[in-house]
Amino acid sequence: MTSAVSNRAPVTLVLCSKDGASRLQPTLRHIAALSDRSDLQIILVDNGSTDQTQAMMRAFQADVAQTVVVECRRRGNSAGRNDAIAEATGEILLFIDDDCYVDRGFVDAWRQVFQDESIGFGTGMIKPFTPDQSTLGTRTDPEPATFDRGVFLPRGVVQGSNMAFRRQALETERFDETFGAGTPFAGEEWELALRLLRRGWRGVYSPLPVVWHDHGRDLGTAFQQLLYYDYGAGAVYRKSADYGLLNYRRVLAHDLWTAARRPARAVQIAKGALAYMKRRGANT
Repeated sequence: MTSAVSNRAPVTLVLCSKDGASRLQPTLRHIAALSDRSDLQIILVDNGSTDQTQAMMRAFQADVAQTVVVECRRRGNSAGRNDAIAEATGEILLFIDDDCYVDRGFVDAWRQVFQDESIGFGTGMIKPFTPDQSTLGTRTDPEPATFDRGVFLPRGVVQGSNMAFRRQALETERFDETFGAGTPFAGEEWELALRLLRRGWRGVYSPLPVVWHDHGRDLGTAFQQLLYYDYGAGAVYRKSADYGLLNYRRVLAHDLWTAARRPARAVQIAKGALAYMKRRGANT
């Protein structure tokens, strides 16, 4: 049974980082500058850092009320996010990356999105921080979009730099810790969204919640990151092959056709699928 979210619904903002001390300061400064933090819980997760990441998080905790610092020693961003979900008190859970800067109205914008009680998850606008950075890892569409129950969502729609979930949707689902930064396979947010669509939730893209993504990648480094995404995509496709979601084959065919323009990308998708099959076989 779904429930609408009030204008003053409690919200939890989650930020995970591993060895992020060199980039965390502006991220934390933007969180501290949010327009209204009275109903906001902030969870900072240290994913096994060896630099000053945790010290910076503890200093922020001392200065900013309702901040929780979580230590996660399991590998990968998804593990840290799952630990944060266990600690979260909000009706809406927001996730950003440690190189993203939130707009002052970020939290209230997400509250507005979740007024629609059928929405289980969402993704927001992700702007490049500087014009010389690659557009990979950004999304600046000015128009909203919805993703219906039971469909197969194309990859790249939901991005971990700016995503949100209704707590009720996460009561039965968590991030698969096989996927995500710090593991061989990218695509943890996409894979989770597919499972929620299968369970009957709807998704949304909204241009209202905004972050600026300071990823620092130029075109060359962006292509290497894209190959990592392709490898993860193969794994997600293989895992979700039996989900029974509508238009699965059409989305996969379009993705392979697009990737085939650069053969290395199509090879990575195939390798990712095979690697996931091998991993799954080893765990059965």
